Amino acid sequence: MTEKNPEVKKEETMVEEVKEAAKDEAKEKTEKKAEETKQGLWAKIKSIFKR
Repeated sequence: MTEKNPEVKKEETMVEEVKEAAKDEAKEKTEKKAEETKQGLWAKIKSIFKR
């Protein structure tokens, strides 16, 4: 194994951090959408029973 240049290591670390941030952001968006969908479904169910 050859020793990597510190600049290359730094860039690889930055790339990994960006990938993690993107994953976290996508997860948050998915969870938010799921929560909105759940709330919408509950609202529909409640409106049906109010009739």
